[in-house]
Amino acid sequence: MRFHTHLLALRLLAFWGWVRLRLALRIRTSKRLWRRWYSLLSRLTSAIFGDLLFMNYGYLAPGREPDPADGADACQVNLVRHVALGGGRLDVRGLRVLEVGCGRGGGAAWMARTLGAASVTAVDFSEPNIAACRRHFGGVPRLRFAVGDAERLPFDDASFDLIVNVESSHCYPDYPAFLSEAHRVLRPGGVLSTADFRLAERLAAWERDIAAGPFDEQAREDLTEPVIRALEADHDRKVATIAASGAPRQIHKVLEQFTGCRGSEIHRSFLERRRTYRLLVLRRA
Repeated sequence: MRFHTHLLALRLLAFWGWVRLRLALRIRTSKRLWRRWYSLLSRLTSAIFGDLLFMNYGYLAPGREPDPADGADACQVNLVRHVALGGGRLDVRGLRVLEVGCGRGGGAAWMARTLGAASVTAVDFSEPNIAACRRHFGGVPRLRFAVGDAERLPFDDASFDLIVNVESSHCYPDYPAFLSEAHRVLRPGGVLSTADFRLAERLAAWERDIAAGPFDEQAREDLTEPVIRALEADHDRKVATIAASGAPRQIHKVLEQFTGCRGSEIHRSFLERRRTYRLLVLRRA
């Protein structure tokens, strides 16, 4: 088991180095590359953390503490809540909700149980992720999961009232195609509420894609500071979980990097504003 985990971690580290080199050289990433990445990540996190249900960096507003009622994943729940409600601008009750890029399903299940939506449909490009979602949350009412490509959504026109998209779009090779598909499957007046990060050198291109896209921008928020607070609030828990996981000590620092622990490249890049995290609320006219 230890050898298997160690091997997975080394493969993931090597693969991430290859991804970062491609990004640095501005070589266009492919869907196949991201599918391989998230398949490896899913297998490694399952081997080390077991039932990992959230895969976002979290959100913690200034002056607030994580709500114990939300459990160990309180900061991750906070981010899903903030995005699903459009930063407090949306009422989800009775809506048909689609989550694009649902990861391990924790956010979709929380929305289905909590927000009073008529239905929640969740898609992810990773088949192992969807298998884990169905295993953990197959019995949650008004919730269903499907393998789906964000740039080619497997749904009819005007099928949903709200699309929630959390920390996923940075992996899409063709972001304008995602915006076009989101617009197609939303009813007129429907909303795309999306939150994600971009490196500083890619921020202008992101803004151009949104400005040229088919949506009317209703609101935007810089979430960088609340995300930093969440990473720091979660630091001790993540380090303790990694230490108790049984993973070889040689890869503990690797895991701390991937989970954004204090001092990691992810954490430093947010602190130094080399990476910006934003919420965008976009409405179909």
